[in-house]
Amino acid sequence: MNAEAEARKIGIGALFDRASETYDTVGPRFFTHFGRRLVDLTPLKPGSIVLDVAAGRGAVLFPASQKIGPSGQLTAIDLAEGMVQRTAAQLASTGITNARLIQMDAENLDFPDASFDFVLCGFGLFFFPQLSQALTEIYRVLKPGGMLAASIWGKADERWNWIAEVGLRPKPQTGNSARRPVHDNNTTWLETALNQAHFGDYHQVKEEADMTFASPDEWWASEWSHGARGCLERMETEALAQAKTAAYLKLEEMRQPDGIHHIYRVIFNFASKPAE
Repeated sequence: MNAEAEARKIGIGALFDRASETYDTVGPRFFTHFGRRLVDLTPLKPGSIVLDVAAGRGAVLFPASQKIGPSGQLTAIDLAEGMVQRTAAQLASTGITNARLIQMDAENLDFPDASFDFVLCGFGLFFFPQLSQALTEIYRVLKPGGMLAASIWGKADERWNWIAEVGLRPKPQTGNSARRPVHDNNTTWLETALNQAHFGDYHQVKEEADMTFASPDEWWASEWSHGARGCLERMETEALAQAKTAAYLKLEEMRQPDGIHHIYRVIFNFASKPAE
């Protein structure tokens, strides 16, 4: 691995370590909602052997463990130690016995070839510094005929474009860029990577959900609970305070009687390893 990719990976793991305490527990639980939808759309069966990559706080793990039943087996991995520790503790408290958590790098899976019927990945693919390596590993550990099911963000809610304007996000890239989009309907980068990793039968399902934040304070707390935290941490103290003030003004303009609405658009992607 090149030094730049290794540094990015270390940074991503540390970022989600810091976010792990409140990840998917503040504001509308969109990870939980779309994690269940990914499981609903994947043809898991009782007895399936499943790998959950970039498991986070269990948005995919918990509904998947229910769907495969006691005869199934689920292994969940995450790069961030804090995510693994907190989710493992939550798992232990539920009494679920068909799932386990391991700290592991998705680009170097420590499993034998053809170990899993399904590999699930909720909102993780765009974070991998070496996506081609991760997909090659996923392909390797899938059984022939096995399926990868992965969610990515679709096009952002246009009403929230002001986040970049006030400085809380990088402004959208223009022209040719090697950077994979986090919020976009263009999935060419993923389709190309899946083809290069020899996956077939690729198809998508697109969904959206309208969710609400109760207040600007809840939205601000949510921003620190997931990957956006990295953007905030890189800002100078004064610039961050100014951007927060500007954001609160925008949020008050958007506030409706039932809260501050945000439409989350998601693309669920499915691809299979050809059967022998």
